[in-house]
This record gives sequence, structure tokens and C-alpha cells, in this order.
Amino acid sequence: MKNTIALAMMLKIYGPITVDWMGFKIDESNPLTFHHIHKKSEGGGTKLENGALIGKKSHRYLNILEVYRPELHDEWNVFFATVNESRRPMNEELKEWMRALKKRTTDFIFGEYKNIKIERYMLKLAKRGAAK
Repeated sequence: MKNTIALAMMLKIYGPITVDWMGFKIDESNPLTFHHIHKKSEGGGTKLENGALIGKKSHRYLNILEVYRPELHDEWNVFFATVNESRRPMNEELKEWMRALKKRTTDFIFGEYKNIKIERYMLKLAKRGAAK
């Protein structure tokens, strides 16, 4: 099943959404994508129970978490699987869980990860200066 077909089938189940499963607004600059809970490269297929409705921004954040905070990345995937098991739009309990994970994610992305990026940039500048 291709990603677009899977997305369409998931939207039939979970209804039209304006916010993705990580709590970020879906719009032109952040289009909806199909996230494989179990990676395609590791045998995870493009099927409903292996997917999550997330935007491009969320996908980027998940990729960062996979490298720098794998435990939080795994928590998101458990959350996504739980949403899939419900086979209905998120209830308040799931939304609260999502908000808690989103807060931890944005705290990391705009805190610790931002500092990591700055340190890497400064190191790159220092290496350039030493090479001259």
C-alpha cells in the first residue's frame, strides 16, 4: 500500500485533522505525511497499524529524536501504536498524552538540541579558522 493510499484510509478512520498526531498544525508549510512506526528499511510495511498521521515538521523532529533522544522517539511510536489500536479519533486521554510528549519534544528541540547545533556550528567555525 502506498503512503498516499494509507493516508487516505487513515483519514477515513480518524477523520479530517487540522493538527497532526504530535500536536502540530497541518497546513501548506507543514503537509501531512505517513510515518512508519516500524521502519520500512527494517521490514515495517505501509499498512494502517504501522502508520501515524504526522506533518513534515513532526517527521523532522522524530528524526532528530531518533539520534539524540531515542527513548523519546520510542515513546512517540508507542503512542502512535496506541492511537492505531483505538481505531477512532483521539479521546481526551490520548490528547493529554500527546501534549505531554509534545512538551518534552519541543523543550528538547528548542533547548538542548538548539545548543548542540550552536556548539557544532562553533566547532566548524573554529576548524575553518585553524585551517587558514
